[in-house]
Amino acid sequence: MGRTRFVVVIGVVALLLGACGDETSNSGAGSSGTSDRTSEDQAYVDELTGAIQSSSGQDDSIPKDQAQCWVDDMVDGIGVDKMKEAGFTPEAMSGNGDQVDFKKLSEGDRKVVADSFTECVDLKQVFMESLDSSGQDLTPEMKECFEGIDWKVIEQSFAEMILSGDDLDENDPAMAPLLGCMMMGLGDMGMEDMDTSTTIG
Repeated sequence: MGRTRFVVVIGVVALLLGACGDETSNSGAGSSGTSDRTSEDQAYVDELTGAIQSSSGQDDSIPKDQAQCWVDDMVDGIGVDKMKEAGFTPEAMSGNGDQVDFKKLSEGDRKVVADSFTECVDLKQVFMESLDSSGQDLTPEMKECFEGIDWKVIEQSFAEMILSGDDLDENDPAMAPLLGCMMMGLGDMGMEDMDTSTTIG
């Protein structure tokens, strides 16, 4: 019903059967409206940013500057009240985010969320750092495979998911290269070593 399991790695690991940027992308510019916020709104921004970083169970799964950029842009583009109505709360994001319902936002507001996500969050960086911190022993072939993925296509798929308000389709062709790279390692790592617990849907 348009309710998405929204994990902080933004489903990147979840894409396993789960930003503007080039592969070396830095976070977006972020919003300049901080000085216009109330103390309550700023507290919400700070708490939500922290929750987004910690919701995958790993500290700094999304770099703080990228998480801050994304939250700043959403708050200043949509407003705290609308974000809370859609389920963007620190409490929800500290869990699996399944209370986030994009369909509660207007199409224009969903576009703000989608645009700010792709402008602020570098999916490739988040995914690769998440794998590194998980202790997964990636083969050289897998690393080369991940490097060859067109991450912009995956970012666009996430943006389209947000714009539609629907759940991410695990069979989306855009996700096939990512799944293919992960499947390369199953023979060496074993399915029991794969963390597929953070699924979307």
